[in-house]
Amino acid sequence: MKENINILVVGDDPIITMSAERVLKAEGYNVEGVHSAKEAMHRIEHNNYDLVLTDLTMLEAGGISLIRWTTQFRPAIGIVVITGALLQQTIREALKPGINAHTMRPFIPAALKDAINSTTKWIRGNTLENGQGEEFPPTKLAELDKVIHQYREVPNSAMPVLLRAREIFGYLPPGIQQRIAKGLNIYPSEISSIVSFYSCFRTKPGGDHTIKVCRGSSCYMKGSEGILS
Repeated sequence: MKENINILVVGDDPIITMSAERVLKAEGYNVEGVHSAKEAMHRIEHNNYDLVLTDLTMLEAGGISLIRWTTQFRPAIGIVVITGALLQQTIREALKPGINAHTMRPFIPAALKDAINSTTKWIRGNTLENGQGEEFPPTKLAELDKVIHQYREVPNSAMPVLLRAREIFGYLPPGIQQRIAKGLNIYPSEISSIVSFYSCFRTKPGGDHTIKVCRGSSCYMKGSEGILS
């Protein structure tokens, strides 16, 4: 199985849940599906999951309640949100407890895979301490620590610190995200959710030229996946 990642898919729409299960199983992940947040909490209490893929708008105990519960009792679990009504206020509420990534409903398989893959990178990075395995000059790490110290007591300071970190390193690998989260005393998932949400951040070194392909639904219908391939 792919990286031995265990995924729990949560949603009260059987079509969406089954579709997500099918896509992820085809990628080689271990996948289980449930149809309520209550059942998901029970499963999480008694089983080991690496990642939860959940809808935000469920009738019984919505996705945000599940996210808050999971980040409190199982903070190492990665969280990906899939929703059809991703309003700014909704995403802000979801970001507070810390999601890793999100994708829209009805989802495009490629977009769902991207969200899951970015979260599995966070899961791997969550086992590292302060960038172990990443080699950066001590002067750059010291510069980052200085920025973190400057913003440590400032509310909602994750974004300005991440922007400065991007200037220092050029990209934000899991180890650097871990260092920032620890320095600001916030959940690593909160940092990861911001990095995955904004396209201005990348987790790998960039090339000399950036090529962008539209992945919206209209572009998808016109063959954007073929161009990307």
